[in-house]
Formats: sequence, C-alpha cells, structure tokens
Amino acid sequence: MSKSISIKSDSSDSVLSILTDTLNMDKQAIVFVNTRRGAESQAEKIAISIKTSDAKLINLSEAILKAVSTPTKQCKRLAVCVKKGVAFHHSGLVSKQRELVEDNFRCGLIKVICATPTLAMGIDMPAFRVIIRDLKRYGGPWGMSDIPVLEYEQQAGRAGRPGKEDYGEAICIAQTKGAKDKIFEKYINGSVEDIFSKLAVEPVLRTHILSLISSELVNDKNSLFEFFDSTFYAHQYEDVGRLHQVLEKVIALLDEWGFISVSNPNNGFVSAESLDAEGYNATMIGKRVSELYLDPLTAHFMITCLQKAVSSKKIVDFSFFHMVASTLEIRPLLRVKMSEYELIQNELLKFEGLLLYDEPSSFDESY
Repeated sequence: MSKSISIKSDSSDSVLSILTDTLNMDKQAIVFVNTRRGAESQAEKIAISIKTSDAKLINLSEAILKAVSTPTKQCKRLAVCVKKGVAFHHSGLVSKQRELVEDNFRCGLIKVICATPTLAMGIDMPAFRVIIRDLKRYGGPWGMSDIPVLEYEQQAGRAGRPGKEDYGEAICIAQTKGAKDKIFEKYINGSVEDIFSKLAVEPVLRTHILSLISSELVNDKNSLFEFFDSTFYAHQYEDVGRLHQVLEKVIALLDEWGFISVSNPNNGFVSAESLDAEGYNATMIGKRVSELYLDPLTAHFMITCLQKAVSSKKIVDFSFFHMVASTLEIRPLLRVKMSEYELIQNELLKFEGLLLYDEPSSFDESY
C-alpha cells in the first residue's frame, strides 16, 4: 500500500531529512545503498549530523574496535559512527562486528544502519522506516541498471516490526516526477520476476554436491537422490530421471578429480540394487576445497597447474597470474582492442614455455 506523508526538509540531502524526522519520532531506520563505500559514506554523513551520544554507545564503539586484534581504517570509521548511534553493515565487516551491529540495532541502541542489499536477505532486522536510496546498480555490459523488483521487495519488506508497530514505511528517493512515475510503474505496481534455482548452474551444483558429501549430510547415492528430489531445482527440472543422470555425472567427475572416494559394498558381482548403495566419502583435499568454497572444476584446474609447476624448472610469477586468470571465476575476460593485439602477442612470446596452462589456438574464439 502506498500513501503520502509530509516530511520537513532541513537539508538538501533527502536521506538526511527523512532520517532526522525518523529520529525525532524516536524510531529506527535502515538505508539501503548499492555499494560498500556508499554505505560507509552515507553512515558518516548521518553521524556528523547527530550531536548527541551516550555512555552505552561509547562502550559499543570500543567493542567494535576490539573485535579485531589490529583495527583497520574501516573499523575506526565504524567505531566513530557507532558513537552517534549510526552504523554501516556489509560483507566486508568481520563477523563479530556484524553481530554487534545487528544485536544492538535489535535492542534499539543503534538507531540507523546504512547497508548493502545483503542485509535484506535472510536477516531478521526490521525497522520502522526503510529508505531505498539506490534503485540502480553497476553491472553487466551497459553500466548502471535497475535492481530487480524482487530485490526491491526484499528491502522494502524490512519496514514494519510485527508486534511493535502497526505499520512500516518504505521510502524510495526520486529527484524528478518522471523518476517517481517510473518507480511506481516498475516497483510499486510491477510484478516480481520469475525465480530460477541456481543449482541449475553447473559450478554451483558441483560445489553443493561436494559440500553435502564433505559435511556428511549425504553419504551414498540414495541419500543424494533423496536430497535433490526435494529441492526447488527438482521441481523446476521436472524430469527426475534426467536429474539423477546429471548428479551421477558430477559424482563421477568428483571421483575422477580425487575429491571424493566412491565405494561399493560388493567386491564381486554387482547387482542393480547394490549400485544404488554406493557410498561417498570426501577425501582430505576434497574437504579443503569445500572449506574454501571453490568450484571443484577450478580446484582441479589449479591442482593440475601446480603439479606441473613442481616438475618444471622455468616458472615465474606471471605463470601463476596466468593460471588464476584462466579460471572460470575471472570471466568474462577483458577484450583486447585491435590496436593492442600485436602488443599482447609480443608480450605473450616472452612467456612462451613458462605458462602452466597452454593458451588456446589463435584460431579459437577464446584466444
């Protein structure tokens, strides 16, 4: 439901004006921005505008600094903001600092949090007001693009505290009437995008299967099938038989790469029933790959390269940089301009024979 509210503007900064009104009401607010740097900068602007502090906030500020053995510039910036009852929240904070910020926001000591969208996902931290400052984010080939409607609803859904407030307010910032109309059309009256399971992406599926085996949540083929048969991925895939074939293919690769060991209780004749009873155990290297959240394909690629490095006498730093740049996680790769093509080829010749992974053929599209 949308409604009109009137807020006195004491500043040219719309966010500051809304937050001043919120604090005058003795309410709490969350400001969503699109980057870590933006969250920190916005929190500092708000903290500067607040003139009061108290002993509890000073103690909390000191606890923020003590959360790490050697406070960084980021830790010090957070501590200064916390003295004013303001904090920023993003994945760059250590877990203890995030825990302190979240707990003290829930109890009402911290009044304002400036956060990246990660705070909207799976964390129960409602506030009276949510200010969605940024409805665009940099990404893809076209620069800035609109955030999904689903993400907007996740952020707006933080507004309103069940059992504490009769309602909550989610506020978007628009500079022009045209921008306001677009917000209403796309986000207020628009439809949420279709959801697709990310398990359909091979790197994610490989990583999850290894994680399940490494954590011993899955230890044989039957339990593997049962787990995935109950997922949203299976619901979308519909063809369970085909899904099982995909899972078996991944298991075969993990076994081939040495990340798991596959055992069968029967050493002699193997019946169809005993095939389903094959057991899975993660190897030491498999457990380590899982702990590092690496795509098993990337881990196998790097291990193969490092084995080559051990047996080679001609290895330089560039060899390892090239190895890392050849992983799936670095893609999409930067394209070389035609004017740079000859320069790149000449540089590559300097390292010919020093690469841990052979460059593709010059006729290959990936070259």
